Amino acid sequence: MLQTANLNLTGNIDWLGSWGLSFTNGKAQASTATSKKIHDLITSTGEFSVETWVTPNNVVQEGPARIVTYSLGDNDRNFTLGQSQYNYDFMLRNEQTSSNGEPTNKYT
Repeated sequence: MLQTANLNLTGNIDWLGSWGLSFTNGKAQASTATSKKIHDLITSTGEFSVETWVTPNNVVQEGPARIVTYSLGDNDRNFTLGQSQYNYDFMLRNEQTSSNGEPTNKYT
């Protein structure tokens, strides 16, 4: 079942002519109520998928620089899709990982 989340944009965000956004110390964040709906769907099925359309703007940064994350805060993330240089990193919190989902799985 598809669950969407309206996002509130805050911080330094530029709208690009290519119909995209560029974030520099900014974020797009869903409300707590929307996040609860997503939580309920994930816990009822034990499954989820994440779709993103991204183009890295900085391929020399260390990371992972967060692209999308579902979390309680800065140190307790349920999952994170991030970027480190030319790699995409995925972290999923489970019994074998930290509360931040580390260690990271890297994909190129």
